[in-house]
Amino acid sequence: MFKSLKSFLINLGWFTVGVTAIAVEESYKAGKIVADAVKDGDPQKYARYQITRLKCREPLHNHHDGCPACDMPV
Repeated sequence: MFKSLKSFLINLGWFTVGVTAIAVEESYKAGKIVADAVKDGDPQKYARYQITRLKCREPLHNHHDGCPACDMPV
């Protein structure tokens, strides 16, 4: 009983560490993208693109020629 509980808690701990590491990595990537947009001098363009990308349901939104449904370029 205690051996299986200990095993479960160890696995749960490692799962929690893994999920936290992934979340930190994704947050770091997003922060870097925003910092680069601010450094380039046009953070509004980046914010508009992200909002449009979330609203646009077009499967080809990230097409190399731009989205056929909305006016945001790639």
